[in-house]
Amino acid sequence: MLHTVLAGVLAGTLALGTPDTGDDKKTASDPDKAVAEDTRTPGVFDLAAEEAEVPNHTYAQGRSSAAVPIKFWAQYSIGQTNDIYDRQGESQRLSFGGPVPLGTVGESLSQRIQIGTQIDVVSLPSVRLGAGALLGIAKTNFTAETPGALGIGDLESPYGLQQLRVWGSARGDVVGVHAGYSFDLGNALVAGEPIPAFGGARLATELPNSDGRDAIFAGLDFDYPSERFRLLGGIDYFALQAGGASVDASGNEIEGTEVEDGGDWLNFLFGGGVRFPVFELGATFQIQTRFDEPLTPNIGTVSGIGGHVGRIVPYARISPASLPASLYIKGAVPDEYFDYGYTLGGSNAPNPTIGFTAGLSIGFE
Repeated sequence: MLHTVLAGVLAGTLALGTPDTGDDKKTASDPDKAVAEDTRTPGVFDLAAEEAEVPNHTYAQGRSSAAVPIKFWAQYSIGQTNDIYDRQGESQRLSFGGPVPLGTVGESLSQRIQIGTQIDVVSLPSVRLGAGALLGIAKTNFTAETPGALGIGDLESPYGLQQLRVWGSARGDVVGVHAGYSFDLGNALVAGEPIPAFGGARLATELPNSDGRDAIFAGLDFDYPSERFRLLGGIDYFALQAGGASVDASGNEIEGTEVEDGGDWLNFLFGGGVRFPVFELGATFQIQTRFDEPLTPNIGTVSGIGGHVGRIVPYARISPASLPASLYIKGAVPDEYFDYGYTLGGSNAPNPTIGFTAGLSIGFE
């Protein structure tokens, strides 16, 4: 994908100069015989060398602008979840602490703030090498509706740092690859004292705002641009590391609650958009799979078994033609790893009720 040889040939061609065909003299003496300007409409591949997509979570912001080496975005998200998909794919009420009748039926409200940046370190005619970082801030509330046998009531997490994700990327004309590391910065689940009546189980007194686990990730993405249409897609894999232990009221780690390696994530994304002079409308279809664990534990899903879900994420953005910046909105809430959009079906996974993300990006077109 690094077309160094082609770049060298191009440089040599420019050094040789352009043959004298006499057209310049004809143009000077007879303006009517001037060479006509090429007014063809750019095709699907014509803009690819100038613009390429950054990792798969930024599709709603438009295409990365080669004219702006430093990209920046900031966004706020809020979403609500009342239901889950059980193992048979049927919709059930969300219940914290386990399935009914043990768990408490209620609703979850998630808020997220994300701030990201990407820098093009090396820009060549056919490839760009870059580095990026994303800082996540999160808060989750659980509001109890029907108490279960465990007696769990309203719970919430602190509004604090969730993760710092860093990556490197290489993009060709259309296709790009990226890889990096996600540092978990969140608060652990806080549990109370053991309850003898429940076999020494501890009930949560404060929710975590992350899963408490670092992750190694890698992905592939593509973006076929044209003046009017976009066709984009990609695949990402997150390999979760050990961690995620709960703590007691004093902040001490509770023995036996740490999670070993496993519970990895895989996400397929495919979508497209229609571009207009000032705005763009589009949607992506995503299939998210988690191995060996539900997509979200402790909400009535079954632990020790994987989960999956299919989602649609619509998006819209407004971008003035004279500025490499966009205002955008999408029908999804990003969690630690992927977007939680409008679900089409799934198993052992949450089924979000409603949510959106709104943001501002600079360096995208």
